Amino acid sequence: MHVFRHMYGYRAAYRYVSIATSSGDSSTTMGVRTALQTWKTGLRNALRRNAHMDFYEVVRKRRSIRKYGPQPVEAAMLDRILDAGTRGPSGGYVQGQSYVLITDPPLVQRLMDEMDRQERELLGTPPQEAPTDRTEYNAPVLIVACTKEADYRRNKRLPDGSELPWPVPYWYVDSGCGIMLILLAAVNEGLAACLIGCPILDVAPWREMLGMPEEVTPVGTILIGYRAADEQKLDLRSKRRPWEDYVHRQRW
Repeated sequence: MHVFRHMYGYRAAYRYVSIATSSGDSSTTMGVRTALQTWKTGLRNALRRNAHMDFYEVVRKRRSIRKYGPQPVEAAMLDRILDAGTRGPSGGYVQGQSYVLITDPPLVQRLMDEMDRQERELLGTPPQEAPTDRTEYNAPVLIVACTKEADYRRNKRLPDGSELPWPVPYWYVDSGCGIMLILLAAVNEGLAACLIGCPILDVAPWREMLGMPEEVTPVGTILIGYRAADEQKLDLRSKRRPWEDYVHRQRW
């Protein structure tokens, strides 16, 4: 019923077709064509809406999943997910966000190994004591979300040519908005996703592996794939902050 409820063009198409067949007037031909096109567009849009979840269902279903199955992700899905990541707000419409998509398994492994090495160095963990099964690294797809601070500083100037003061680093804010859109789009495609960090001590090795310009800064890494059948997610509902701690009306 959901599909047919949204086929608004159907009645118009039926009306024009009835007129054309009863009158035989060729002047109605254009009307028939227009109505049929409207009907086809309505049907296509209704089917597209019906194939995906309600927005609030997507929001509620989003979880940080760290264990993935071996199934590959279709390229068309990734294109739609990445497109969603470009639709976020941008301070001054600078559009300083960018993304690096990695699906090559050896490169995925090298990037994760470098991140793991830096984490061990920071924590002082000997290699032999490091976890041997980092299940979160089984994701077949990585998306490295990046930002370019220089674009914001160059493109937003005061009338005298001096640099605009940025009370908040919107190059990070905008990137965060894009990351959330990617996470939600992944859920909408029936996939699992998780935001993790970037190399904690030095991003230079990642820059070299990815051919990343010096001006571009990686902000976060998004894991994407199909949730593993045996993935066990902790129930954190009891730790969730109450609604009143999040929302303040009119004033704090």
